[in-house]
Amino acid sequence: VERMGAEDKTEVIETILQIIKKEDLTKTYELKEDWEGADEFLTQIAVNRGKLLRGGVPDTDSSSRMVLHDWVRGRLPWFNAPPFDSNQQFRDQQLEDETVLLKKIQNYSTFN
Repeated sequence: VERMGAEDKTEVIETILQIIKKEDLTKTYELKEDWEGADEFLTQIAVNRGKLLRGGVPDTDSSSRMVLHDWVRGRLPWFNAPPFDSNQQFRDQQLEDETVLLKKIQNYSTFN
């Protein structure tokens, strides 16, 4: 995290913002307003946490490091729901042939 440039951190933060629900981030960082994009998100965090540079400019670099540390340490609420609609589908899947099941797992991705 420390060796990444500011642009690299912003790209990673944008990816995190796509993955995690907005309401979860709002609750975690106690944000009151909506934001559009990583820059506004980081600015709000910096202002709320008092991370300001000279002249009252928000320190988005320190707030991006904080978000990345929270992400790495698992402090941000995020999970993938299983690819089943019900428990019955899960039980049916248990009985399915192993090769068919492996093909389904290999083709399943939430990032596509």
